[in-house]
Amino acid sequence: MKNLINNWKSISTSLFFAMIAVIPFVAVFVYFTLPAFEQKVVESKKQNPRIAVDSVFNILATLQYRVENKELTLAQAQENAQTLIKNLRYSSSEYFWINDSKPTMIMHPIKSELNGKDISEMKDPTGKKIFVEMTNVATSHEEGGYVDYMWPKPNKKDPQPKVSFVKLFKPWGWIVGSGVYMDDIHADVAESRNQNLTVFFLAGLVSLAILLATTIRQLYKVIIPIQNAMKSLHQESTDLSVTAGQLATTSDTIEQSTSTQSSSMEQTSAALVQINSMIEKTKDQAKQSQGTVDQVKESAQKGFSTVSELSSLLTSITQFSNGAATQINQNLLKMNNIEKIIIEIGEKTKAIDEIVFQTKLLSFNASVEAARAGESGKGFSVVAEEIGKLARLSGDTAKEISQIIAASSDEVSAISKEIKQNTESLFSEINGRVMEGSNFAQDCNKVLQQVLEISNEAGVQSQGILTSTAEISLGSNEISKAMNTIESTTRDNLQSVQITAGHSKKITEQSHSLERLVDQLKKIA
Repeated sequence: MKNLINNWKSISTSLFFAMIAVIPFVAVFVYFTLPAFEQKVVESKKQNPRIAVDSVFNILATLQYRVENKELTLAQAQENAQTLIKNLRYSSSEYFWINDSKPTMIMHPIKSELNGKDISEMKDPTGKKIFVEMTNVATSHEEGGYVDYMWPKPNKKDPQPKVSFVKLFKPWGWIVGSGVYMDDIHADVAESRNQNLTVFFLAGLVSLAILLATTIRQLYKVIIPIQNAMKSLHQESTDLSVTAGQLATTSDTIEQSTSTQSSSMEQTSAALVQINSMIEKTKDQAKQSQGTVDQVKESAQKGFSTVSELSSLLTSITQFSNGAATQINQNLLKMNNIEKIIIEIGEKTKAIDEIVFQTKLLSFNASVEAARAGESGKGFSVVAEEIGKLARLSGDTAKEISQIIAASSDEVSAISKEIKQNTESLFSEINGRVMEGSNFAQDCNKVLQQVLEISNEAGVQSQGILTSTAEISLGSNEISKAMNTIESTTRDNLQSVQITAGHSKKITEQSHSLERLVDQLKKIA
């Protein structure tokens, strides 16, 4: 915990720059990605009336088919259509209305007081002739079109902005329309925006937590060991400086002692004891430095292993994501097969309609034959009548099945498209997050490589210290030899002083090199 507090500045700096780096991505999401997504939501909501009107056209086409086959009169078909469409709803409250090209309102499920009335002069608060505009759009566009206007919501008085899709059913001259209110669309867009922002915010918090955990982990595995190594190296450089000063002092003492041979011997012996002690101390410190360097190397190697595990984990996530995408695509293929089966059932229903028609014809012929038979054919007439009723019931059931099949086919197709769009967006985001994690792992790998290079350099420095101590030991041996040759005390002592001074200079240079290395490591840490 103490190390964490001492390095809090480094952690906060890393988090600050990480948040600065995220700002462009947030700006792109808020000002580009999110508005584009919201626009797609608006366009999707506007497509709902079009899809709904096309579904109603399938009903009208079915009734027109029955009129052409003499199963229904035109008046019966239109009456059935009005009854059915009047009760149809989608999105819980959206409805359909029918007017002709005069325009006259044929059927309005909410404002029934308009039915049968001329609506050519009806205007919204902006002065737009609503149904005249709808008639112009429907008659001039074979596939139908959209009209913007203001219209009150059900059970409300104040008009609200609304966009409706209208389309002309040419065989009957009917214009079928349905729409959505813009405030409902805006509410859905706002809800979608809030959901996206919430997910984005939560993802940001998770990323920040991961970054904080990774930074702290890096602190304990890399930075703190390096700081400890720097402290040790700094202490060693200080000790070397002290040793160099002591060697210089000893050299001066030896030089002064040459005036008196006896006192020179005593001072030289004392100096040798000090030199040997310092040599051993320097060797120990150099070995400790080498051990610290090895620890830093080991920590760097562990860091490499951790980064490799992270990369493997990201690869596993990518493989899982791809597998999930494959499974979802297989499910979409199954839904397409379901849609095909529904269409085939619809084809079979047409065959049932033909059988019903033939049954009705058979019932009619049976009734005729029963009438010809007179009194003896009454029982047969009852049977023929029951067959006719059964045929009509079968026809009604086939019609309902056709309607259910049509609705089911459209719904399955819509669900399949929506699932495909959502999964493509989700896996695109997952792949983006995995790519960010891979980049971060590469950055960690580079930092660990730098730490390893610094550790190698520190090892070279430690080896240099050991070499210097060996040279100092050699000088001490030469001084011992000089003591054994009393005859050349003065000359040998002067030579020993020069050798010792040279070694002292080398030690001083080595200590300065260590101090510079410590300063460089402090900057890196």
